[in-house]
Amino acid sequence: MASSRDAILDAAADLLDRAGPDGVTLRAVGERAGVSHNAPYKHFRDKEALLAAVAVREFTARRAAMEQIVGRANGPLDALRGLAHDHVAWAIANPNRFHLLFGGWSRHDDALTKRRAPPVSPSSP
Repeated sequence: MASSRDAILDAAADLLDRAGPDGVTLRAVGERAGVSHNAPYKHFRDKEALLAAVAVREFTARRAAMEQIVGRANGPLDALRGLAHDHVAWAIANPNRFHLLFGGWSRHDDALTKRRAPPVSPSSP
């Protein structure tokens, strides 16, 4: 069973996908997650902190996908092609998530900064 924090993050990601960052409000997230309208405030100080947590989770998922591609590749060039294809396909399928991850942020978030570290690079042959 998912925690209320996970349900809130899932709801925020869903709203982000449907309507972009402007469509994500803490009240709407609470309603979509099936928790009280005040519950998101117990986990996140504001909307930007919630979106930063969504971005951290998405960076973590993207890194895992990249590691799998690199692990299956037949050499560095194959890895690079796979990474490029996957990243472009993901960006086209998820434009609001792409913008969230690679757009500008108005304030510093330690967890987000840590996750934005350079991705895994293919190994040398």
